[in-house]
Amino acid sequence: MTELLLEDKQGSIRYLIGCFILLSEFLLTNYAIAKIAGVVQTGDLSDLIKYGIFGFLAFIYAGVVFIFSRLLRIGYMRDTTLRIRRRAFENNMTKTTRSFNKKLKNEYISNLVNDINTFEGKYFHALLNLIFGAEIYFASLLILFYLEWD
Repeated sequence: MTELLLEDKQGSIRYLIGCFILLSEFLLTNYAIAKIAGVVQTGDLSDLIKYGIFGFLAFIYAGVVFIFSRLLRIGYMRDTTLRIRRRAFENNMTKTTRSFNKKLKNEYISNLVNDINTFEGKYFHALLNLIFGAEIYFASLLILFYLEWD
């Protein structure tokens, strides 16, 4: 499976970039929310306007980054799923008539469509969560070291 994922090296790199740019959006949005919450506690109206505008711009940035990240990742996901479908179809076509007829044709269609769609949704979603979780973990460690460095 790993060889299938790494077959398209440029697509893999685009997918990873798409995963990694989400971290900037996440950190900036959380920073803006923290600043706005801090200003609300102090009650300083001038800072509220300044950080309110900053928060608004951070949310616009988050939307743009999310769309850009999705565009980078979706092409790789589509191409990988297409390669899986082709290999499954080629595997079915190389079977003898006797072995092909052991299963119903509906099972082959289900494997080519539903099972691969399920794989695509669950595998790529899990991969994104794994990469994003690791990014947040390491970014949090760096922030903690920065804040608590003596």
